[in-house]
Amino acid sequence: MITLRKSMEAMGLNSMQLFGYDIREKYKDFENIELLSAWMTGLMEKAIAAIEERKMSYDHNVEFKIKNYIHKHLYDDISLEVVAEELNIKANYLGKLFKKSTGINFMEYLTDCRLAEAEKLLKENQLTVNEIANKLGYNSTNHFIRIFKEKYGDTPKKYQLMFR
Repeated sequence: MITLRKSMEAMGLNSMQLFGYDIREKYKDFENIELLSAWMTGLMEKAIAAIEERKMSYDHNVEFKIKNYIHKHLYDDISLEVVAEELNIKANYLGKLFKKSTGINFMEYLTDCRLAEAEKLLKENQLTVNEIANKLGYNSTNHFIRIFKEKYGDTPKKYQLMFR
């Protein structure tokens, strides 16, 4: 019991709040080993559920922070490593967590955000395709044109002409 309580406290979970009583004393109420075993199994299941809930909350919070960083720095040089350093998380772990949480990898999400911004900029008709590509961090305008066409079915220039 003490090990469970200490483990939960180390993870920031209060056993008194989670179970509603002090588990260090409750075990004395059981008359036989079967009842004690069933009670302990219930405690473990409840503790595991609380840990999973906390983990999901953490994962969601990290996903939110990643997306927020991308949207705030869309015009900057962004990489998984840069975001990981900003959030003080290892890049490999951050990439796996993001993929698990969103279903797409970091670069796919970043590309989608940049292409959505490019679409907006193209509709405004104030910048050339080359200027938009450069502004969004594409070193190669040809690469930008290719991925834009893959997503929208037209080149950026054709897309832009539709809104003149």
